[in-house]
Amino acid sequence: FPAATADVAAVTVQLGANNLDAVASQKDFLTASAADQQVQIGAALAAFQADYVSILGDVKAKFPSADVYVMG
Repeated sequence: FPAATADVAAVTVQLGANNLDAVASQKDFLTASAADQQVQIGAALAAFQADYVSILGDVKAKFPSADVYVMG
């Protein structure tokens, strides 16, 4: 984070792609049953949710007056 946080008006964050790509890139994912794929995707989304909450909390704590734009 930059030292002069008071001057930051906007922050952009891109989240999520790595979480789902890690699941889809597993060698057995495409041959797994639909039920197993759903379990794997559900676990990846839960991990993404935890990352999302943590990262955005950190950003808002560091830049409380900045607008935050999330992509992904």
